[in-house]
Amino acid sequence: MPGAWTDELHALALVGAGGAAGSAARHLFGFLLRLGGLPAAQTHLSTLAINASGSLLAGWLLRQFGPVNSAMFLFWGLGFCGGFTTFSSYSREFVMLLREERLAEAVAYLLLSVGLGVGGFVAGWAVAGKGA
Repeated sequence: MPGAWTDELHALALVGAGGAAGSAARHLFGFLLRLGGLPAAQTHLSTLAINASGSLLAGWLLRQFGPVNSAMFLFWGLGFCGGFTTFSSYSREFVMLLREERLAEAVAYLLLSVGLGVGGFVAGWAVAGKGA
């Protein structure tokens, strides 16, 4: 049993470090887009890009470095991609679009977020398998 705790603490450290790096990268990405002129009313587009690219990367990483409990996937897949992508920001932005009565944009955001997220993961998985 002591080995299980040591292994779990090691996994926790990898996921936590990767998550911190991913969260910082998400914030930097959003900042750079705002700096580049992304209007405040369109910040949900940065979240869409982040979630789609993070899902693509996660699919690629799982195929390259799986299983899920490998050190590479714990840090990069669960940690970095988990910190980089954000369901909470997506949810908040979707609700704000609804509250601002931007219904068509909200529905498009909902469909694109799910489609690009899942599609990105599948695409990443497929691309990683081409060289195998």
